[in-house]
Amino acid sequence: MADSIWQIIRYALIAAGSWATTKGYIDADTVTAVVGAIGTIFVAVWGLVARAKSPSA
Repeated sequence: MADSIWQIIRYALIAAGSWATTKGYIDADTVTAVVGAIGTIFVAVWGLVARAKSPSA
């Protein structure tokens, strides 16, 4: 489920970035970097939350 949630978020971010690129607010390289950074943070937080919910070994 985490993969499908991340894909939806990633595609939404790419769509928003494409819109911002078309309007001239940012360039495509910035969109790529921002989406990648947000993805990295999302995966790290998701892992910490999953670890906190799992019983200790």
